Amino acid sequence: MTVLGLGHDVVDVESFRRQCLSPGSLFVARAFCQAERLQCKARAQASGDDELMHLAARWAGKEAVLKAWCEALGDADYPLGLDGFEWSGIRIVEDARHRPHVEFSASIGQAVAGSLGKVRGNGAVCGVGDGLARGGGDGLAHGGGEKSGNGDDVALHWHVSLSHDGPIASAIALVECN
Repeated sequence: MTVLGLGHDVVDVESFRRQCLSPGSLFVARAFCQAERLQCKARAQASGDDELMHLAARWAGKEAVLKAWCEALGDADYPLGLDGFEWSGIRIVEDARHRPHVEFSASIGQAVAGSLGKVRGNGAVCGVGDGLARGGGDGLAHGGGEKSGNGDDVALHWHVSLSHDGPIASAIALVECN
């Protein structure tokens, strides 16, 4: 495996809370898909803590994924601007064992795949074609081992780790190819 990009982000939970709870704010609805919101609510209920703390960790995860993607691009142009960026298109969801992983909407997945199609990371070239946007038939591109659509055996693998403690939420994301 070749590491293409690494990203890290830290979120001040109280500032995040103010942003989410400000009158008329649609931030949570625009930034998080329904699955993310429901999972955070369930985690908060199970652990007896704050739902926004879990959302803050996922927000840090989205930012870390974006940073890893940008690092993987190197000197290449960014395919998307931050103005009007589809934040809900980067999804930090957990599996049945509560392990977080990265999923992309079709549009973000296509942008990731297209932009990383010929990225050089540590001297290697990953030809990922356009296959990243193909998921399990649910319209999502899943972050663990998307095969390229061009007949080779190259795959992108996304990893994410979330944490929160007191007033801080943090996440690290890594993208690699085989």
